[in-house]
Amino acid sequence: MAQLVTILSPIAEDSRKWLTMTQMAERLQVSMKWLSLRVAAREFPHHRVGRQVRFTADDIAKIDEMTAEPIINYEHPADLLRSGIAAAPRRRHPRRL
Repeated sequence: MAQLVTILSPIAEDSRKWLTMTQMAERLQVSMKWLSLRVAAREFPHHRVGRQVRFTADDIAKIDEMTAEPIINYEHPADLLRSGIAAAPRRRHPRRL
């Protein structure tokens, strides 16, 4: 009989652990300013404890979903142009004298 193995992130193992702004910025690999702007605009779920901002495991999971980018496989460079990910190269016009 096969065993069911569940892989949990460190945050999911201890749902009582709350991350600070600094810890969350390091986890997302973004600057504190970028994160604080998102929190101030209420774009990211968070909790305030007095004047401090904290992130719960549920907040972290929601932020991970919001910031995740889909993996897209492209077979040809023209596919990047059609999807809008890459811009077409600009034509350089000779300077007039």
